[in-house]
Amino acid sequence: MLWYGWFLRVLNPLGTAHDEGKAMKTNLGMVLVWVVVFLALAGCESYKDGITALCNSPNTCEQCAQVYPEQRLQVLYRHILDVVKNGRARALAESLADLSDEERADILRQAAAEVGLEGDCRLADMFAGVPMVPQDR
Repeated sequence: MLWYGWFLRVLNPLGTAHDEGKAMKTNLGMVLVWVVVFLALAGCESYKDGITALCNSPNTCEQCAQVYPEQRLQVLYRHILDVVKNGRARALAESLADLSDEERADILRQAAAEVGLEGDCRLADMFAGVPMVPQDR
C-alpha cells in the first residue's frame, strides 16, 4: 500500500483537489525535483559520445565550408563547443589549444582508441595533415 501512495505522487506531482496545503507543498517539491532531474539528464552525454562528436566535428561543421580557410579553425572550435556536451571530452578539446598539430593528433587518436573508435577520428587526421576524402551521403 505504501508503494501505491508513492506511485500516485510520482504520476500526479501536482496533487489533487482534495489535498491539504502540506501535501500540495510536498507535491510541488516533487515537481521541482522532476524538473531538475529532467534538465540534468537532457544535457548528459557519455564520454564515448563526446569523443565521437569531437572526432566527427570536421564532417559535421556546416559553417566551416562557408568561411575563409584562415577562419576555419576558429569556426570549428565554436562548433566543437556546441556539439560536445560531455565535460571530460570538452576538457580534452579545450586542452588541445596550446599543443602542436602532431600532439593534437596523437591525443585525439589515443582518446578515440580508448572509446573504441580506433582509426576513425577525422579531427586527428585533419591535424596530422591527412587529406579529407568526400563521404558518400
